[in-house]
Amino acid sequence: MDELFAKLKANPPKDGPPLDIPDYFWKASAKSMEILLNTLKKEYGSVEGYLREMGMPEDLSKKLKKALLV
Repeated sequence: MDELFAKLKANPPKDGPPLDIPDYFWKASAKSMEILLNTLKKEYGSVEGYLREMGMPEDLSKKLKKALLV
């Protein structure tokens, strides 16, 4: 995440989110991520189930899997 954030700060997108917020907003502790993932699994079955519930198109789901899952 640190490397990604450094790249974003060096070359910010013109129409993206503001990058002048405190660095800690871009990070999450392992425990908070564990709580988030467990909650999504309990309430929606999975992260993908949550994203579908929020209206994520099927083609985006496939693109995310291809980009993020190794």
